[in-house]
Amino acid sequence: MALEPPKAAPGQSTMSQVKSEWSLDLATREISRKLRGAELIVRAAELTNNGSFQLNILGEFETSIPKAELRKRCQTAWWLTRQSLPLVGVTLGSDEAFLKLLQSVDDAERWISETCLFEDNVTCEEVLLKQCRQISDVTTLTVILEPSSGRQGCVLNISHTLTSLDVYRIIDSFVSNLSARECDADFAQSFSPESATLLPRLPQSLSHAYTSQNADVTAAQRAEAMTIYERAQARWARPSIGIPIHAGHHTRASLMHNEHVPFPAALVAAALAAAKQHGVTLTALFFACITAGIQARYDGPPNGDEADGGAHLVFSGNAKRWAAIRASERHAPVGMSILPGALWLDRAELCAGPAAAQNVFALARTIQARQQQDLASQHIIGVYDELAPRAFQAAMGSSTPPPAVPAVSRPTLTSQGEFAKQAARGAAAARARLVHFRSGGRNTDPNVCFALYSFRGDMRCNLLFDGKYFDRDDVVGLMDNIMALFRRAAFSGQNTTSSKI
Repeated sequence: MALEPPKAAPGQSTMSQVKSEWSLDLATREISRKLRGAELIVRAAELTNNGSFQLNILGEFETSIPKAELRKRCQTAWWLTRQSLPLVGVTLGSDEAFLKLLQSVDDAERWISETCLFEDNVTCEEVLLKQCRQISDVTTLTVILEPSSGRQGCVLNISHTLTSLDVYRIIDSFVSNLSARECDADFAQSFSPESATLLPRLPQSLSHAYTSQNADVTAAQRAEAMTIYERAQARWARPSIGIPIHAGHHTRASLMHNEHVPFPAALVAAALAAAKQHGVTLTALFFACITAGIQARYDGPPNGDEADGGAHLVFSGNAKRWAAIRASERHAPVGMSILPGALWLDRAELCAGPAAAQNVFALARTIQARQQQDLASQHIIGVYDELAPRAFQAAMGSSTPPPAVPAVSRPTLTSQGEFAKQAARGAAAARARLVHFRSGGRNTDPNVCFALYSFRGDMRCNLLFDGKYFDRDDVVGLMDNIMALFRRAAFSGQNTTSSKI
């Protein structure tokens, strides 16, 4: 589930400058804006690649609210979430986003009934899996108040186009809002017509944030960013180690898998200490284990020249390192803040023979250094803003042939970081509390995406892949190998000081 960068036209270098995005049509009470940069790349994938990048997010909660009252409170809580995070009310066209400002109780209740749904006699995990196996870019929240087993919870379905890591805030906001005083009364009593005051809370594009903060980009900076981009593009032509694509994929049906692998607390503590001792991040260490595990299990590239075959590692870079992406008094939040990243390792830099712990740490240090090189220039944001419109039009064109299926899935990791912050509801005692969170979604690309994240200190990894291209047993077996390498590396160190993901 990796963002694929658009192709550059020869000599293309002019970067567009846009001063504003969202606009309000007073006649229709509709706010809209064009999609830009990475948003367009993701949107094209959703529309042309069987709903790839669709996000499905699960949250389980504990509550003292009686079930009869809870169902009613859910609907008002969802409306309150829309007021603080109006993204949940946004609808998408092909290359535009829209928010209709609702002016009446009837319109608001209709929106709530269409987007806040209920399912009973199922588990939250079953709802998550069902949703990720259905294509939908409509934002909905499915609430499970009477599960067949396990805790009560909710599952969010939302497009990746305008959001990335902020999906956690939507789940956390909804659960927190169940305790809100506004939910004590009938919805009609607390309703207020929506106005343009919602506009600053709508997500701006990363492209807009970049151009706002980089008014004077030099020709040398543009050239450096384009060179980094072109170097990254060239790596796709080189043979790489990877997970073999199933030979019969042409006739196999698509079937989404979202495998969830929790990490024991003792393992995480040991890995943090070992990572710090060896001067690497936990993310780099895990990426090294993925790479070494793939190399050991599949023994190099099945195609191309062995002498040239190395490892092409694909990852997601978060632009928060360059741009202010959180909401403030001066600017709106950036929703889709992810950019594609990649690095290359020569065969000599990979683990030779059995992946001993010291070799894995050496590999992790190399990966960490190469990631920083790939993310060396913030002006890569401008490159994607420049190239995305043409890439979008090419992807949407009926005459454009689908991309060729590669021989292998290159090692792919998205590090989603720590989901920990809880929404505050003032001094009132919380009557509902989020106790479990997990991410998921659709990945219809011919790759296995390893998604590493933690929730309030508990680390876990999701494996997102399509059964059309991979056998589940093979992917699960690979993950067992990777976890064995990770455990070996984690417990090789004795220092118990903590390190940061």
